[in-house]
Amino acid sequence: MRTDAEILARIRELETSDIFKWESNLLITFLPFALARPLLAERNVHHTDAWIDQDRSVGALIEKMRLFMDVALEMVINHRGTRTQRSVDYLHAWIWLMGDEAMLAFMDDPDHFPQYGAPILKEICRRYDFHWVSDHPGLERMAQGKVCQAQGCPFRGCIADWRGNTSETGANVFQTHQGDVAIKDVFPLDSAAKKKI
Repeated sequence: MRTDAEILARIRELETSDIFKWESNLLITFLPFALARPLLAERNVHHTDAWIDQDRSVGALIEKMRLFMDVALEMVINHRGTRTQRSVDYLHAWIWLMGDEAMLAFMDDPDHFPQYGAPILKEICRRYDFHWVSDHPGLERMAQGKVCQAQGCPFRGCIADWRGNTSETGANVFQTHQGDVAIKDVFPLDSAAKKKI
């Protein structure tokens, strides 16, 4: 379990790399209010004096990740660019708090982020025994580093297989959902599958 001093040092370390402050702002919530307050004020983050000290135990952190994973998977399935980055940043913060260096190394490898971080989410699910929607073809393909559909990404958001398999078509990395294709038409889910996601 990380100490207050380690959390403060990590927040300062993230100043140059955590552009949106998602990871560092989440870490602030694990500090006692006396230490968190100046950081919140410095970032113009609204807060009240009603501060709840969060449990930093491994069990509590794993449960937070388990509850959050459904949201993270939904963001990947829906190709929600910055929201998937936020999800990965939150998960990174919780895993850093646990001190799982092997998982952090996997997450920090840039080869594992394309396809909205799907390979990272799959590895987290495997490592911590979370539910993975293995019967969802688009998600499974993305976790393997492939575009969400064999015929190409209808949202123009997936990239070609970055590991060198160029036999499948990809799309422009920087284009996002065009709005003309409904997600239900691309990734149809029956009601049982929706409950899993």
